[in-house]
Amino acid sequence: MCRWCASEPKLLQRLQSARAKAVFGKGRFPRVETQLFRDFQACRKKGLRIGRRWLRTKARVIAKKLYPGRYFRASEGWCTNWLRRNSLSYRKTTNKKTKSTEERLPKIKRWHARLRLRLQTPKCLVRMCGLDDDGKHQQPRQTICFRGTGVRIRPEERAGYDKRVRVVFQPKAYYDDEMCAEWAVSDFNSQVDHVQRKVVFCDNLSGQTTPAWVAGLKESNTDSHLLPTDVTDELQVVDQGVGNEVKKECGVVQDEWLQVPGNLEKWTIGFTASERRVLITEWVAEACDRVFTRLDLVKLFERTGMGLRLDGANDCKITLAGVREYTFTPEDANIEVPPTKRRRGVGGVILPVEHVNHVEEHHVVAVGGLFMPSTLSSSALITEEEAAPVYVLKFSL
Repeated sequence: MCRWCASEPKLLQRLQSARAKAVFGKGRFPRVETQLFRDFQACRKKGLRIGRRWLRTKARVIAKKLYPGRYFRASEGWCTNWLRRNSLSYRKTTNKKTKSTEERLPKIKRWHARLRLRLQTPKCLVRMCGLDDDGKHQQPRQTICFRGTGVRIRPEERAGYDKRVRVVFQPKAYYDDEMCAEWAVSDFNSQVDHVQRKVVFCDNLSGQTTPAWVAGLKESNTDSHLLPTDVTDELQVVDQGVGNEVKKECGVVQDEWLQVPGNLEKWTIGFTASERRVLITEWVAEACDRVFTRLDLVKLFERTGMGLRLDGANDCKITLAGVREYTFTPEDANIEVPPTKRRRGVGGVILPVEHVNHVEEHHVVAVGGLFMPSTLSSSALITEEEAAPVYVLKFSL
């Protein structure tokens, strides 16, 4: 022990040298790393986007050719060290929000308090319900919006789209006023019943504030309720896990597709725009099916506060990122918040609700184009005849 303590500086220097050699020196498969870097440069010259998934898959393919019979894992740690050895780094995200959750808390409390006031009206919206009486994960078709007019799309390409998704085109791949109104009539109204009263919770998009949007929802006996600006990350259920899970699952589906012999070469050489659109529909459809079957969607409702009840039974389940204990009171409905720039609309509007009919005991709730099973019963403070279904929906895919 005395000799070790006396030689501590030398031992630390050797340890640092060993770590530096492992990170910046040559790896165990130098030929693989050299060939991978060449392929990486060739793809970047073509303007192709390269990520960790592509690097790891490509490295495994090269290793099978150069080192047959040897196992090469291409782990995340190896990929990180390979990037350092070649002085490569990812571009940093620059579109982060400037305000923290604590700073946006007054606006969030005001929205929850106003929603509670709406539930307390004689013609209220209190029960989560919907289409699936068996409580299954019955989901509507997801909509994918591609850039373009869609006029010159060949029938062969349209026939290749996955039937589980709906494809639309817009010159800027943006849901403008016309697209929103069309979605309300052709998509939403065709997937819900027109008897039970419903409400749609949606982002503060300009197309979701127009008379055409409101009139389109009225055809299916549905009201519109807008989320306040700048706080959809905390209140919108899709932003609280569903969207991220779908994105990650799309990556898993892409990985599985790249593992099929011949697909990696096709991906490297390049696809036509038509082939890429068909692939995207297949990946998104498969990812959504997997996520909707395993994710507990009801908990996300309770966590964001969209599953409010008159008796406040679910208030303790509201958990916001960066906030330890969250509570709100009826007085929070009158909180004055500084004005923000809106996109041709106002947020947090409480709309009048008409009388509705009796609904069954097993229901589903919708959010982000998702129908989520729920067996929550209505509060004892309201009669069954006054109960109404609540649909929560985010309109952006």
